[in-house]
Amino acid sequence: EQLSRKSLEPLKNYGIEYVLHQNEPYVDLPPKSNCIRPQCVSDHLFSKEELEKYGTALTPAHYGCFESFKTGILTEFQDEDFLITCEGDCIIEVPIEEFVNKLYEVCEIISKTNIGYFSFGDVKTLDFGWHQSNMVEEVPNQDLLFITDKIIGLQFIMFPKSVKKFLFNKLRTHKWDAADIYFNTIFYNTEFKM
Repeated sequence: EQLSRKSLEPLKNYGIEYVLHQNEPYVDLPPKSNCIRPQCVSDHLFSKEELEKYGTALTPAHYGCFESFKTGILTEFQDEDFLITCEGDCIIEVPIEEFVNKLYEVCEIISKTNIGYFSFGDVKTLDFGWHQSNMVEEVPNQDLLFITDKIIGLQFIMFPKSVKKFLFNKLRTHKWDAADIYFNTIFYNTEFKM
């Protein structure tokens, strides 16, 4: 987390407001009543047998992560053109000026292509390197991004103001899941691209 903060704080030198939210880790059993997959709510990760029967467990850490993203979005997304949210392990791996230039290029592309949910992350899982995000559509005349049907990992995601009303409504009314699954679920089959 300290490396992440050190990596992100320089963004404020480029006209990007940086606001740190730090939540207390959630330790109770997550609520089942407003969960997409109540059978998966658990106080522990599932064994191989449970995983095959129920799917991935939704633990207190998963709920805490979801609630942290929800709180950050609902409290910080005001009049900004874009809102970026990051997990505590987000590290910018290129020189900051290079990143900022690409960020502004991406913002321009997003504004012209109806992209509502964007990730600066990888297309492969961090832990095993499994390919997860397939290209379903090319965006012409650029090499920074593509349209996908699934984003994995939430280390560094961004939403344009065009989705603010939609996003607020879903965060207030749609049942929860692991945050990455949740955002994929609410954006799937909408007019907004990922």
